[in-house]
Amino acid sequence: MKGTIRVRENADGSKRYVCQVFAGRDPRSGKKRYVTGTATSEREAHRLIHRLVGEVESGTAVRDKATVNELIAAWLETAGPAGEYTRSVYAGFIRNHIEGGIGRISVAKLRVEDLDLWYIELREKGLAPSSIRKCHNVVRGALTHGVRWGWIPSNIAVHASPPRVPKPVVKTPDPATVTKLIDFAENADPEMAVYIRLAAVTGARPGEMCGLRWDDLDTDAGELDIRRRVVKTSPEATVQDLTKTGKTRQIPLDAGTIDVLTTHRRICEERAADAGTSIEQSGYIFSDSMDSSTFWRTDSTSRRFRWICDKSGVEGIPLYGLRHQAATTLIDKGVDAKTVSDRLGNSVTTVLSTYTRARTSADRSAADLMGKMFD
Repeated sequence: MKGTIRVRENADGSKRYVCQVFAGRDPRSGKKRYVTGTATSEREAHRLIHRLVGEVESGTAVRDKATVNELIAAWLETAGPAGEYTRSVYAGFIRNHIEGGIGRISVAKLRVEDLDLWYIELREKGLAPSSIRKCHNVVRGALTHGVRWGWIPSNIAVHASPPRVPKPVVKTPDPATVTKLIDFAENADPEMAVYIRLAAVTGARPGEMCGLRWDDLDTDAGELDIRRRVVKTSPEATVQDLTKTGKTRQIPLDAGTIDVLTTHRRICEERAADAGTSIEQSGYIFSDSMDSSTFWRTDSTSRRFRWICDKSGVEGIPLYGLRHQAATTLIDKGVDAKTVSDRLGNSVTTVLSTYTRARTSADRSAADLMGKMFD
């Protein structure tokens, strides 16, 4: 790899040496990119060229003309967050709080101070800490890829100080409360009763529950495959053949839950036959269409669950609380964290840090144990 040196004469007669090295093409636009620098002597210019070539070859060269906006656009086009819903949320923050401000700054000139002052500016505009954190995540994610592509030598966002946002503790129902919801739903909304039971025993995410098909269920083996999810996109929800973590998993089911699903299948078949049609093996387990060809949306499912909670006298339990209930109940019963993580499709670290924040019976037992030591 070679560079070029151009000699330019200043107004006072002195010389300026402009050094330039080709640094590949922009992954988004395909345009050629160069890294440049200036020197005041020929000897200094040759040293600069040698350094710039080394930076380009090692992938640490700075693309000094690219703006934060350009980097974010390239990041979203080639990578970006995995979830479509997350991407739609990010788009709003980019449009309203990044493009017209910090997005115009060159990535090479962006400093930690710029980010910290930006957070203050966003706070003064009335943005909540959680919203400011999302803006930070957009910039940090783009800068991470900028380092990988060689646009910048390091990600300065890791040293910035966005506001801390405590993780909310999801109100988690105990098994008795879930049983109460199932009992009420069996009369008020039988299909929702099946959903609540299956979500409670598997700990599957709402999107994964809505994306379940009949061919995911093996009644002979007593297993359920979780391999896709319904995602909230505009204007219509869509199905992605990947879970949130990109992994599929097989979950063993108990005999009682298999019986409930078998009965649910029979009811769906009878309903389809009455309508002069039939359900396909690839049909959705939870569907409002006669042939099970459509899937439940996560937002409408959440409203149905909230209605059942209200009518049965249970307050403050979100649909996602069923997943937390599965995790905390398994941990309370002595199931090891690795098995819990395999069922939920999360890492052991996430299980221990996220799904045990709710007060469990084990936590209460620990308190009683410590108390008795000093009685």
